[in-house]
Amino acid sequence: MIDNREAILARLLVVCSEVAGVRNAYRNKVKLSDIDAPYVAIFDADEEGAEDPPARTPRAARRVAMTPQILAVCGAPSNEVGTDVNTLRSRIIDAIMTDATLAGLTLDGQGVRYEGCTTELAMGRDMTAAVGISFSFTYLLRATAA
Repeated sequence: MIDNREAILARLLVVCSEVAGVRNAYRNKVKLSDIDAPYVAIFDADEEGAEDPPARTPRAARRVAMTPQILAVCGAPSNEVGTDVNTLRSRIIDAIMTDATLAGLTLDGQGVRYEGCTTELAMGRDMTAAVGISFSFTYLLRATAA
């Protein structure tokens, strides 16, 4: 099976780790601390197959849209945290949308799509902020002879 899922997720980690202002980038690490901030955490993705034509054979290529969870967390004095998380969000979006290697792993090089974000603020020792950034990555899943 030729499957770009792992390649896309691995590249996404590299891209996010190179964003200005990101101290740490992790993949599938569930125990994270605000001490690590600013950081990006990427969690492996849900996938959904595109609608198939009725005559599709089992080995025919299939369009799949993957939606990994991307969480950006930063901490700053409370009067700056909103601006900081928005700046980090903007840099991450720009890095993902302009990465040629990542685009090349998607369907026709056009399969990177920004879907939106959700934000949260949390009160601790300092005010921290997190933003979940949603992208979909569309690629072809092909079955091959074993």
